[in-house]
Formats: sequence, C-alpha cells, structure tokens
Amino acid sequence: AGRSVSIVLVGIGGMGNVYVEELLKRDGEGGFQITGLVDPAPERCPHLGELAGRGIPVFAGLDAFYLSGLRADLAVISSPIQYHAAQTILALEKGSFVLCEKPVAATVQEAAAMAEAERRTGRWAAVAYQWSFSAAVQSLKADLLAGVYGRPIRLRCLYTWPRDKAYYGRNDGAGRVRDAAGAWVLDGPANNAMAHDLHNMLYLLGADAGSSAKPALIQAELYRANPIENNDTAAGRMKLEDGTPVLFWFSHAARLDRGPWLRIELEKGVVSAERRGG
Repeated sequence: AGRSVSIVLVGIGGMGNVYVEELLKRDGEGGFQITGLVDPAPERCPHLGELAGRGIPVFAGLDAFYLSGLRADLAVISSPIQYHAAQTILALEKGSFVLCEKPVAATVQEAAAMAEAERRTGRWAAVAYQWSFSAAVQSLKADLLAGVYGRPIRLRCLYTWPRDKAYYGRNDGAGRVRDAAGAWVLDGPANNAMAHDLHNMLYLLGADAGSSAKPALIQAELYRANPIENNDTAAGRMKLEDGTPVLFWFSHAARLDRGPWLRIELEKGVVSAERRGG
C-alpha cells in the first residue's frame, strides 16, 4: 500500500500526448512515476522538453526500454495499431500490466495471442474503451441488467465523422490494409475511430457488469470514397447469441459530423442518445 506505480509510456505523440498531459497535471499528487518514454519520433510530443527536463529517458523501441534494465508496473501503449499486439505481449512477458489504446489489435489472431499472453503471464491487459466507464453508460447498463426496460429488441448506432487528407496522411498506417513493412493494419472507422461505439453497443447488452455480449453472426458491407487502401465507410449487422439484432453505420466520407446516435429498442421503452457535432 502506498507504493508508487512505475509507468512506461509507449507512443507520446497523438493520443499518447493525452496521457502525457494528464500525468503531468497530476505529477505532484504522487502515486506514480514515469520511468521511461518509447517513441521513434519523440519530437512529435509538444511536452518533450518538460519530460526531458525531468530526466525521463527516451527509447526508440519498447524492447530497448526493458533491455536497459528499467522496469514498469504499467505500460501504456498508444502506438499505431500494427504494434499493439507485439508490444502488449512483450510488456506482459517483462512483468508489466498493460493499458493499450483502442482498437485491441489489427486482427482477431493478434487479439487471441494477446489474451493467451495474459493467461500465460498472470497479468492483465486492458483496452482503453474509457466511455464504458462513464457514469452515463454505467448507469444505463445497471438499468438494463435490472430489467427496467425489459428485454432488448434491437440496437442501432449511426456515426458520421468527416476526415480529410491530413487525417489519412498523418502516418504510415492511416487508411491502410498493411503498412510499408507488410504488417496488418486494417485501419477503418469500425476498427479505429468508431471502435468505442462498436464496443459500447456490445458492452451495454453484456450479461453482467464486467462482460460484453457476443455476436453469433456478423455481416458487413465496406465502402471507400477517399483515395485510400481500406474502407472509410462500414455498414454492419450482428445477431447476438440471444438473437438480438445490432446494426451500425460508420463513415468518414461525410459532410456532417453526426453522432454517435444510439437507439436501443426494448420491450418497455426506447433509450436514445446523440452527440451533436458541427
């Protein structure tokens, strides 16, 4: 009790900078210490000077961090999709617990390997689907579990989020099926930007507070309007193990920022929520 948690931050630009900012804000509170930073291009982090001023070492790769003799109770992984599986497995094997940014990985096989590493090492790896921990989602899930609205009949989600050339040109994996080295990326709205929403739909209908519903059938249509390799629009239909249909429409090829618009139809009512964009 009271021991400081050591943290290694993997990826400190982009989403990784969000973790940097929050940890720096709370630096005086104690309870944790950043023992290392991992990024092949750390200059992309606007707080690099402040981090360097605190004497925190920077490494080009996660393997180099562990080879240096440093350790971390927690590895926070905010690297591109294609690195999630290998870095998570390495961190678990080196004695760290893991908080990995969404999506969990590029492929089902990679996710299965990560889960196997969890079992083998006896440590957990969590995916940063933080919306599921919000007060609103937790309250709604509690009501659904308590049967306040009766049995679910259908769940739908619509989300259009315009993304431009800068979005698809920001790194080697954006909009790609594989990266330049041949690693699977499969970057698309359902497997990246809207992964939160896809996860939340299944989480809300899970059988208990700590689980998500499992699809028995998945059908999808993928489209591309932008000059990219992979899809920028996805329309999907799932049938859960209990027969409940779940439908989603996600797109980056849109003029309006609309959603996520969520509608859950149940025996005793309808739950609807929407974030209105510009």
